[in-house]
Amino acid sequence: MQNVWKGLIVGGLTGVTAGVVLDTIAGASKKAVAVGEQVREHAPDAGRWLQSVTDKAGEWIHDADIPEHVRNVAQHG
Repeated sequence: MQNVWKGLIVGGLTGVTAGVVLDTIAGASKKAVAVGEQVREHAPDAGRWLQSVTDKAGEWIHDADIPEHVRNVAQHG
């Protein structure tokens, strides 16, 4: 009878451990799905932001008149 109690205790602890692990995995899976949904929701905004940054950088380069600076450096260099 002593071994039966030991078996029940070990089985119970094993079951609790397995349950905690499975709950943790399920929770992580749900969080991953939620993060994936947020990424899909914000992807268009990120694309528009990136487009505006590259447009602004193009304007700065165009306004800087880089070809004229290159010619001046070449002539004086």
